[in-house]
Amino acid sequence: MNETLTEIMNRKDLQNALVVSHEAAIRNFQRFWCPDDRKLIPGRLYTCTVLVFEYNTGDQRFTLPEVYNPNYQGMTSSPAAG
Repeated sequence: MNETLTEIMNRKDLQNALVVSHEAAIRNFQRFWCPDDRKLIPGRLYTCTVLVFEYNTGDQRFTLPEVYNPNYQGMTSSPAAG
């Protein structure tokens, strides 16, 4: 995953990329590039979590400036349709 995403991000014709993955793969990617980001991700990644990585083409490194980690734990039913 690291090699593939680095290759994608190094493309000259690319501005942004959206990567969708399951929790274990994206967590391993995050831990590889940002192992000390416990402040942004104190616990587990829940369904619909979005990790916003930035990529520096100069030093070919990913950083993690933003995380949206909703916690739907405890929801027992979906809202009624209107």
